[in-house]
Amino acid sequence: MSTALSTQLPHLAALHNGHQLDPFLATAVVDAAKRHWGAKISRWTIAKLQWLGPFTVHLSVQDLSAVDTDDLLVLLPDISNLHFDKRQGHAIINSLISSQDWTWSLEQFKSLGKLAAFLTVEQLKNLPPEVFSDREVQKSMVANTAGRGREVKEVAKRIVEDMGDPSTWSGEDLTRIGKVASGLEVKDLEKIPKSSIRTAVADLSKADLSPRQRMVIAQKYREASSNRTSKRLSSRDIRELKSLSVGLGSNVFAEMSPDDVKESINVLAENAAELQPTQKREIVRQV
Repeated sequence: MSTALSTQLPHLAALHNGHQLDPFLATAVVDAAKRHWGAKISRWTIAKLQWLGPFTVHLSVQDLSAVDTDDLLVLLPDISNLHFDKRQGHAIINSLISSQDWTWSLEQFKSLGKLAAFLTVEQLKNLPPEVFSDREVQKSMVANTAGRGREVKEVAKRIVEDMGDPSTWSGEDLTRIGKVASGLEVKDLEKIPKSSIRTAVADLSKADLSPRQRMVIAQKYREASSNRTSKRLSSRDIRELKSLSVGLGSNVFAEMSPDDVKESINVLAENAAELQPTQKREIVRQV
C-alpha cells in the first residue's frame, strides 16, 4: 500500500496546484501518508518527503519541526514557494538556520522564496547588505511585506541604508519601495523631494501608513501641485491620493470647489473612518 500511495501522490499533487484541492482532502492525504509511512515524520526518508510535494503545506508545525535539517535543505527548492502560514514558516526557517551548512548570503536568502516573508527582525538584521542591494530581492520584499510591524521597519531601514539619502530619491526609487514605505521614519519621508512623492503617490497610497506619515506625504503632494495655475486641489488629485487624502488639512477641503468635492465623494467616503471631524465638516459644507 505504501508503494501505491507514493505512486498516486504525484497525480494528486498535480491536482493540488497550490489551492485547487480541498484542504480537508489534502489533510486526508497527509493522514494516509502517516498511516502508511509512520506517524513520526522524523523517520521518513527524503524520498517520501519529496513524494509528499505540495501536500507538505498541510503538515503541522510539530511535523515540520521534526523533519531532519539536512532533508529540509534538500526539500527547500520544492517547498520554498508553497503557501505556509506564519507558524509553519517560522518552524521551517528556524530549522534551516540551525544547520551547519546555512549561511546568511544572497544566494541562501533567494533560496527561501516565499518563506523569506517569515523572517524575524533578528534574522533580517543578519542579512548582508548585498541582499538589500539586489533589485530582484527588493521587489520580492516589497511584494511580501505589509503593515507597520517591526519586520517592515527593519526592511525599510535596510533599504534606506542601501539607497542612501532620501533627499536624492527619485519617483522611481520611491515606487520601488512601495508598501514598505510604511516602515520609513517620518524624518526620512520629510527629506524625499515633493516631485518624487507626486510621481510615486499611486504606490504610496497602497501602504499601511500611520496618520503622521500620511500627513507628510499629502502635504508634499500638495506642495508639488502648487506650481500649477490653480493651487487648489482638484477631484483628480483626491482620486490620485486615495487613502492619503485623509492626511490633508481641513483647510484644503475648504479651498476646493464644491464640484471637485462632490466628484471626490466616493474616495472620501471609502476613507471616512480615518477622517477627522473638522475634515468631515468642511466636506459636508462643500457638498
